[in-house]
Amino acid sequence: MNLNLFTQHLPPRLTEALLIMGTKDMEEVRICAEKNAATLKGGTLMDKCFDVLYDYALPLRRQIHQYPEVGFETVRTVKLISDELEKMGIAYTYAYGQGSVVAELGQGQTLIALRADIDALPVEEKTDLPFKSKIPGQMHACGHDSHTAILLAVAKYLKENEKDLNCKIRLIFQPS
Repeated sequence: MNLNLFTQHLPPRLTEALLIMGTKDMEEVRICAEKNAATLKGGTLMDKCFDVLYDYALPLRRQIHQYPEVGFETVRTVKLISDELEKMGIAYTYAYGQGSVVAELGQGQTLIALRADIDALPVEEKTDLPFKSKIPGQMHACGHDSHTAILLAVAKYLKENEKDLNCKIRLIFQPS
């Protein structure tokens, strides 16, 4: 990842959030944000990004986790993504391939793409989590549910701060 590109074209709070979002689990994001809040200009990460990443993304991730879809058969997930983007007022298209949603926002000559895998694996989930898979033989075992929820949270943040962007952001949701 070229951090200079993010520093140059994105709001600093978003850059901070993207760095922290490299962690796999939303709880890790929360812990990391709490540990770093004091050094991030009075907790701006906690104030702006934590609310979006945790309060919005965690329940969304759990919803996606309960209804995994394998391969290109991602009809339910694509609908969920499209519905969320529509609520945010972000235009999107299905023109880039089966089981994919692509959206764009911002303005300017520079284009930065952010991508999330959305498909699951043909694996039986053997947990007792309250949000475990409801589809026999299918599971989000490799974090794509988190990828999708996080990218939707980033989309929400970007849309709310679109006036501060001096670049275009393309959001790509597709099977791996």
